[in-house]
Amino acid sequence: MAGAGTARTRGVDRGAAAHGDSAHARLRAARGAARCGAASATDRPQQAPQPAAPEPAAAAAQPEPVDFAAAHTVLRDPGSTIPGIADIDDDDYESTVVVDRRPRLTWTLVLDDGTTLALTGDRVLLGRNPAEGPSGEQRLPVPDSTRTLSKTHARLDFADGRWTITDLGSTNGVLVERSGEEELIDAHVATPATGRFVLGEVGMRIESGSAS
Repeated sequence: MAGAGTARTRGVDRGAAAHGDSAHARLRAARGAARCGAASATDRPQQAPQPAAPEPAAAAAQPEPVDFAAAHTVLRDPGSTIPGIADIDDDDYESTVVVDRRPRLTWTLVLDDGTTLALTGDRVLLGRNPAEGPSGEQRLPVPDSTRTLSKTHARLDFADGRWTITDLGSTNGVLVERSGEEELIDAHVATPATGRFVLGEVGMRIESGSAS
């Protein structure tokens, strides 16, 4: 029995020794691998440091938006300017008033006896004492020593640069001179008054002149 126990003890001791040897072997292998790894790391060439990435370029400054409504107002002041707006002619905002420099004509009714009567309207009622007409018509009493004129005898109209005369249904009518002859015109028909004409027995003509 004692021999068997001694044999088991020796077997255990041998197993423990074998286990210890295995552990020592593994430790030595780990140390060797570590040394190899360190040597490999030392032997590898050092990599050059990578250059730093360039910083992004600053965005170009954008021009400020222009308020055209403000430009319209400010440009009326000669001393004011607006960035980004070129000089603008004031004619873009203000219209020029056209001056009529044509000579102004005046018109005069000249009677055979030298009496002159100013024609101030484009429509003129002639007679001994013309009745009230539409607004804008000139009422022009004509001196009549013959008493042959009707109260409202005729009407003068100015249009397209010329005068016409119309008999308004007078008692003694209207005559116009044509080629040196007096011709009675029809009532209520506008007839050119380019020369002398006669109302009743009162002769007259229209003359023009420049305003002073």
